[in-house]
Amino acid sequence: MDAEALRTLSDTLYGISEELKDAEATTKECIKHLKDTTAEATYQGLSDSDTLSDVTHIYETYLDSYESLYEAKNDEYQASIRGLSEAYLSLCPFYVGPSLPKTTFLDSKLEMTDLYGLFMLMGVASLFGLGQEDSETTSEDASVCNESDDDPGVGSGDPFRSGGDDRS
Repeated sequence: MDAEALRTLSDTLYGISEELKDAEATTKECIKHLKDTTAEATYQGLSDSDTLSDVTHIYETYLDSYESLYEAKNDEYQASIRGLSEAYLSLCPFYVGPSLPKTTFLDSKLEMTDLYGLFMLMGVASLFGLGQEDSETTSEDASVCNESDDDPGVGSGDPFRSGGDDRS
């Protein structure tokens, strides 16, 4: 196969991959809607709990472990507030809205100060040259780099550069 055929094949596979991701996202949204609708129907007595359990299990197959844990906790929270009036819930200290908020790294002050501390630590480290490549080469290193004129990637010190692509 020549390069053009490989490029066309790669583009086709990428397109198929993107379509698959879109289809999986759509399927996940549909199954979530089905789960929510089945949960409401079960609460109202229009559906049995086995159907809800089956739909919930199918939905959880589309989730990562942390998303699955969040969904389980959110379902418990929604079951505990179901049937209570909005006026009563607004007075309850545990009420945070119709569903639990998703937590992020930036939710608490302690986590924010940890993040700023990490940035400051890396800033100080960069002042002293830590975490940066050593730009000075000795004469021996330079002679090793210049020995191979046929392949500019050989001896360049960069294991990720391949021959023939000299952008320096």
